[in-house]
Amino acid sequence: MAKKKKFRDKFDSPEEWHFSLWLDQLKEAGYILEYQAHPEPFPLFEGLNHNYIDDKEKNKTESILQSHSYGADFLIVWDGPMLFHKTLNSVKRLGTGNKSLNTLISQCEGIHDEDLLTHVSYVEIKPSFDKHNMTRIARAHQQWVYAKYGTFVNIVTPTKHFEKTFTPDRYFYTDMKGSTNTRTLKYKSVLTMDEFIQSKHKLNEREDQSF
Repeated sequence: MAKKKKFRDKFDSPEEWHFSLWLDQLKEAGYILEYQAHPEPFPLFEGLNHNYIDDKEKNKTESILQSHSYGADFLIVWDGPMLFHKTLNSVKRLGTGNKSLNTLISQCEGIHDEDLLTHVSYVEIKPSFDKHNMTRIARAHQQWVYAKYGTFVNIVTPTKHFEKTFTPDRYFYTDMKGSTNTRTLKYKSVLTMDEFIQSKHKLNEREDQSF
């Protein structure tokens, strides 16, 4: 008998699944057209081979450096008002690292049609406690991908992002499938999606009035 799959098998970590809850709610509300988990990776280095002649005067090839690519955890295709993302051309502050604002950085790409551009965001997920300091490697990839392709990758810790935006409805409950047990949230600012959207609209109105 085939082993029954777990409900989040397509994700590599609980944190990825938690972030997908945020995406699912925005998709249902019309702010996201679609998203992909583990999209096509970015080739970064094609590898280095060395051609030589062996003792029998035969042509041989040996690998000196292996090829290397980078794969983001999510590709988001946005739709509707830009309440949850901004472009690098924005006249408003974006914020980075620990000072990041309640938004993701997006850019225009032709996902399904090169002539039809849409706003997209690439995201890499990192846990709240980075035991092996993998964020350092993620930031190196972030710089490398942008230098080679001009594509920005957002590095996101879900709980920090939830605190700065909204907590997905499903995340209020523990991870077990169908759970009705409430989760203990370890961050202070807890808003629903509707509450966050309302606060964003009010903030945008104040900013518009200040110009």
